[in-house]
Amino acid sequence: MILLTHLATEISAYNARAAGPVRREALQLAYRVHYRGFVAETLLDLADYHIVLAEYGPAMRRLKAAQAEFVRLNDQGGVMRCLGRFGKIADQEGRYTEALAYCFKGLEIEAAGDLRRFNTSLKIQVSIYIRMREYDQAKPYLVEALRIARYFDYPDRINLALRALGELSCRQGQWGVARLYYQQSIAISQHLANQPEVLTVKLNLAEVNEQLSYHADASVLGHSVLQQAEAANQLLTVLRAQVLLARVCLSTGYTDSAIWYGRRSLHVSRQDHYQQGARDATQILARAYAQRHNYVKAYQAQQQFIAYNDSLMGTEVARRTAALQFKYELSRKQAQIQLLTKQQQLDHLLRQRHLAGKLGLGLLALLTGGLLWLYRRQQRRRENALRTRLATHLHDDVGTLLSQISLQSRLLQG
Repeated sequence: MILLTHLATEISAYNARAAGPVRREALQLAYRVHYRGFVAETLLDLADYHIVLAEYGPAMRRLKAAQAEFVRLNDQGGVMRCLGRFGKIADQEGRYTEALAYCFKGLEIEAAGDLRRFNTSLKIQVSIYIRMREYDQAKPYLVEALRIARYFDYPDRINLALRALGELSCRQGQWGVARLYYQQSIAISQHLANQPEVLTVKLNLAEVNEQLSYHADASVLGHSVLQQAEAANQLLTVLRAQVLLARVCLSTGYTDSAIWYGRRSLHVSRQDHYQQGARDATQILARAYAQRHNYVKAYQAQQQFIAYNDSLMGTEVARRTAALQFKYELSRKQAQIQLLTKQQQLDHLLRQRHLAGKLGLGLLALLTGGLLWLYRRQQRRRENALRTRLATHLHDDVGTLLSQISLQSRLLQG
């Protein structure tokens, strides 16, 4: 089972789809020997396999089965990883608020020991806020995740945090800063020998080079990524690379090449119902046809672009509305938590005041009792002293009287 898992990991670096049969064989073996922990891990691996291929239905089924196994094993780390994958699927499908809900649910699990790694991953995944244009919400999580990853030496998490910070810098138009983040991320990805990650970050860097007008660098990186992504069946990376190369060709005057890449991207995007890829491809084609003075095709491509863009804009408005609602609900929940915390603090202060009052009354009663005891003791001393004086005086008086009687008695007898 372990050897099959390692084999599948090696295969997926070069051909994502070819790793599927190997992972399924590992799962069958795990079921056969009733190795529940390995069943859960292999189900999670299969979910990742389907996510890479954008096969979200099978991915969800595998994830639910994996989560059930992890819950049965009381494996909190496994549960956190499943929640992260659920969030990843929701993110890739554009359901940003749902994706954030999964992340925050995972972050509610106490992070200690090995769970800290998964907690850090979820903090990085909160970069979903970037797609929602809530940049101020995303940055604190990413900075904190990078700090923790560096402190505890988690190279893979450092890499993810750098990528997310690079994306944030791109969204804010800080292309030079983004370039530095991506260059650091590529070095770590190559050190980790994570080929899919290397391709993704190289493509990010190529897009930054394009924005900085480093067209030659962008073209070289784009061609390299496209070839390797096509060999590895990484569909989304392929489509992004094709659109990038089309834009670079258009900017450098190679209109025919731009049209060729644009058509390829549009064909694959339509086959896989990938609207964003289709929109980007039709936008490139409209510009390219216009440069060639083929205004009929340019108009047709522009109309297709408008249709795709309107559809995506409608989706974007729905996402933004959902995002605002989520933000409101989150703020309300945080306010409720703060109110509850303040109420608990107030109750604690009232209990302390009540206890202090009881203690004060007790001390007052004790002090009063002590003073009363001292007063009574002093009073008894005074009474005893008075009795002693009275007894002494009485004794002296009686003695004197007896002496007088005795003397008078002798005189009378004489």
